[in-house]
Amino acid sequence: MALPRRALGPVAAALLAGLAVLNGALPAPAGASPSAPAASAWKQQKVPAGLKHVVLTGVSCAPRGGRCVTAGYVCARASCGGWEPGRILVTTRPGRRWGVRRSPAPFGSPQAVSCPTASACFITGTKKANGKKTAAILRTVNGGRTWSASPLPTKATLTGLSCPSTRTCYAVGTTGGAAASVVIMTRNGGRTWKLRKLPAGVTAVTCASPSSCVALGYGLILTTTDGGTRWLNRHLPRSGDLFSTASCPSARCVAVGTTIDEGAASEATTRNHGATWKLRPGPGFMKDVIAIWCPTPARCTAIGVTLDNAPAIGVSSNGGLSWHYRKDPVRDASLYGVTCDHAGQCVAVGTRNAHRSEPLIIASQ
Repeated sequence: MALPRRALGPVAAALLAGLAVLNGALPAPAGASPSAPAASAWKQQKVPAGLKHVVLTGVSCAPRGGRCVTAGYVCARASCGGWEPGRILVTTRPGRRWGVRRSPAPFGSPQAVSCPTASACFITGTKKANGKKTAAILRTVNGGRTWSASPLPTKATLTGLSCPSTRTCYAVGTTGGAAASVVIMTRNGGRTWKLRKLPAGVTAVTCASPSSCVALGYGLILTTTDGGTRWLNRHLPRSGDLFSTASCPSARCVAVGTTIDEGAASEATTRNHGATWKLRPGPGFMKDVIAIWCPTPARCTAIGVTLDNAPAIGVSSNGGLSWHYRKDPVRDASLYGVTCDHAGQCVAVGTRNAHRSEPLIIASQ
């Protein structure tokens, strides 16, 4: 799934803080494909009234088209940074009207969203009871009309989520500090979860199938092909890459992020479920790729930050081998999540107006 930068946790978020935008009306930046059109193919969507100080962090659309779900947190100046109440928005079609859905009262600080079908969706976040915070995952089986939560075997901050089917989901996160990361898995639609420990630094997960997944983070990529029983560390020749997210529509995967020591977008690709990876430069017009979604092995859409600190959208028609620049249609904005359905319609979410944190949804046209 596509992960928000905030979902990387306090350490990684601090490394990349301040990547806010300057001006969405800039021309195509250096490194953009010369054949990329200057005009944007994306349009801002109307959000329901009354959603002030909301930052949307994750979004997911049903692969076969239809319902999309996005979630975020309330970030008022006086309270942002602690436990923030969550907000859930649902649309029955990408680019159409969005409506607010009620979530259980103690649920907040949403991080990642994954919707394997139009009726089933999952959201990671935090619940608060008796003054204490712990991990939570909401699930719906009726398209977001109602949500429920089951007990989890961890208190970790769950920053990554991937649900390749209605019954199977994987979520990853850390318990804070230098502690080991964890992955929790369900085989019964979220009613019960099992836990396994992972090396420290894992922040994201994406699955091509219920048995094949990739987990990644700072300088590492882990893979499983047996449903999470074993996770193998795929050692990379360069350790300075923060792989913030990946997308695996098949045995082919594209992992993206930033090269901390060089300040440039980074990318790694595989064609064999992650057994071997090839490092390559990321989109040349970005210094950081925040999220990516590939609805097919060839078509990918990525969001990130340009060399001039402006928000940017990149599209690829050859599995990430080359990228074309698309301008964010909204000025003073930051994007944190992106998703696409198999028909090629994409939705990206984030926030606009850094001072007021207004929710932002844009969709491809």
